[in-house]
Amino acid sequence: MRPSLNAHMKPQDFLALYWLKAELIEFCQEQNISARGSKAEISARIAAHLRAQTPTPRATNARAKRRTRRKPRVVPAQFTLDTVIGEDWRASAALRKFLQDELGEPVTNAAALRTLLEVGRGQTLKTALETWRETRVTLTTDTTGVLPHRR
Repeated sequence: MRPSLNAHMKPQDFLALYWLKAELIEFCQEQNISARGSKAEISARIAAHLRAQTPTPRATNARAKRRTRRKPRVVPAQFTLDTVIGEDWRASAALRKFLQDELGEPVTNAAALRTLLEVGRGQTLKTALETWRETRVTLTTDTTGVLPHRR
């Protein structure tokens, strides 16, 4: 019969036996050891604990890095011409609607909108829209109906 997993077990006895991951996790919770990671990582932590050593830290991986929380992007729900463009704004439906109302035409070019937000950081929407109107390049057809092209 297999002995139960306890804090007084010799590390070599622990490593010689087969344990279910659920048993390892339960022991970790009782001993206040991290129960995250693969079964092999948990077993290594328990063996180090039984040797009265500091458990080896869990190796970082891409998935763990993705779990880090980013600062939430704060974009106002309503806009005015005096609204200042923030550092971390994204193009939202409310912003597109506001720009459409101000410009009198739909804003469908996502790249141009991102550029407007990047270049306009720290400026008011009024200033950014004035710059947009001055620098915007539009393709129009000439009298023949053929779009101009570069050679």
